[in-house]
Amino acid sequence: MEIEIRRAKQADSSGVHSYYTPLLEENIPYISDNATPTRGQEENFVGGLIDGSGELLLAFDGENVIGMLSIQGSVHYQGNHRIAIGISIQKE
Repeated sequence: MEIEIRRAKQADSSGVHSYYTPLLEENIPYISDNATPTRGQEENFVGGLIDGSGELLLAFDGENVIGMLSIQGSVHYQGNHRIAIGISIQKE
């Protein structure tokens, strides 16, 4: 298996959606509290990170997303020195 890690592109939104949806079924703390995003919401998430509010790195096995790292900065002035980091890797 050869893994490629790269910055997300808007065209990756569908792959991110396909990757993230099964994670919600694993009953992981914090993640499982979220509602399953629609494809449109996932497009907005990826687009928002690409356009400057953070960074999104994706790990691919061929065409399939198998992991992701998101970094999101605070949008509030008083919190602009803080970031949130999320990391997930496909189980199998």
